[in-house]
Amino acid sequence: MSLPVAPIDLEYVFRLTARLAYAPFMLVWFEAPDIEKAFTELATSGDEFSIWFRGQVKDVTGVDLGAPPESPPPDVLVDWTS
Repeated sequence: MSLPVAPIDLEYVFRLTARLAYAPFMLVWFEAPDIEKAFTELATSGDEFSIWFRGQVKDVTGVDLGAPPESPPPDVLVDWTS
């Protein structure tokens, strides 16, 4: 089921089944024409699925997608398309 927010072309959600030594790990990956808009809508949407999804991410990782980030985004090391 895809998030009912701004147009998203591609969506992946992974959860590492074995916990890392320091924390659980979840990867949420979106590709969208306007990724900033997609994440803003995800962070603020009041629909049932978005609320549930934010709760799942927070339960697994402790990250609150509805709160401003505590640090800058990670550096892009490789950006390649065919």
